[in-house]
Amino acid sequence: GDDDLRRAAASLAAKLPDELEPIARLAYDLRWAWTPGGVEIFREIGADRFEFFGENPVELLEHLPEERLLAALAMPGLLDRVRAMVDGFETDPDPRADAPSVAFVCAEFGVHPCIPIYSGGLGVLAGDMLKEASDERIPMIGVGILYSKGVFHQRIDPAGMQQEFWSDVDANGLPL
Repeated sequence: GDDDLRRAAASLAAKLPDELEPIARLAYDLRWAWTPGGVEIFREIGADRFEFFGENPVELLEHLPEERLLAALAMPGLLDRVRAMVDGFETDPDPRADAPSVAFVCAEFGVHPCIPIYSGGLGVLAGDMLKEASDERIPMIGVGILYSKGVFHQRIDPAGMQQEFWSDVDANGLPL
């Protein structure tokens, strides 16, 4: 749970310049994915790599060359925006005392594309329900399935036929 996320963020932060420590914490708090300005923070420090890693901020920070990390330190306002977002998340009120604790069991949750545990509408709807519960401070835990091959992707070949393919998923590289 929370201790695992703190350890993962601390491990990632140890690989970054000290001033970027808050961005490691942000990478492991999925609220960046639906908070205005969250995605833009990671795009700003490495749009090409952020795209390459499927908008996964953990993989981005793990694999960003040192010169790009150092350049991020000089980006006007970046560290202030990161600190403001992290501080906002950390000072968020506790879950509502009047709300029951809820375990939401679903095969898939479409919280963000960097977490490959959904393939369509059901997963997107389930992800939206988790995001709303977070926004409303309802203590909800999503219980789903993370396959080592992820969910399948589709593409149309030149003959117009649907082709399915799977990608390996390294759970250690996900912001979970």
